[in-house]
Amino acid sequence: MNALRLITMVILVSATALWAEEELLLPQSGDSLRIHVEGLLRANPDQPGRTLMLEFNRLGGHWFMGGGRAPSYNQGNHYAVLTQGDGEDLSRLSVQARVAGDAWVRGGEVDIHIEWESSDGSNYSGSYNGIALGEEVSGSVSGIYQPAMEAFPQHRPVMRGEHPRLIVRQDDLPALREKAQSEWGQRDG
Repeated sequence: MNALRLITMVILVSATALWAEEELLLPQSGDSLRIHVEGLLRANPDQPGRTLMLEFNRLGGHWFMGGGRAPSYNQGNHYAVLTQGDGEDLSRLSVQARVAGDAWVRGGEVDIHIEWESSDGSNYSGSYNGIALGEEVSGSVSGIYQPAMEAFPQHRPVMRGEHPRLIVRQDDLPALREKAQSEWGQRDG
């Protein structure tokens, strides 16, 4: 009986979140930042470092957890958190990441600080320093910042409970029902 009660509570809480009358914020609809951290990951101290590529999305001033790849290091999924100093200034960033290990290379924590600049507001380059997999590291870093696209004038944000790719939205239904009752809506094909 307790399992049934727990399942019912989970369903009710989920339904409340899905059908709330508020905008559903999607991280992929905001700003994006791609960062290439050169020479960060070393399998052995005598080998050259490998590049870690990270991607972050920002919506409403909040950077969401990012994902990373390092195909020349391993095929693991790496996760990172980005923090920045002042508001819109991207010149100084901090990245904390969890690098997944596998049978051939070790994983571990990364904590680096990035200082870079941009001449056009989109392409960044500079340097980083910090600790990666228990060793002090430093090197060059590059990145691309892409601001969110402007919404179309007729755009209405997706509401909770609505599928983001619907053609007919929930608030279109009353007008469609009215049109279906009209002479035009009652016609045969």
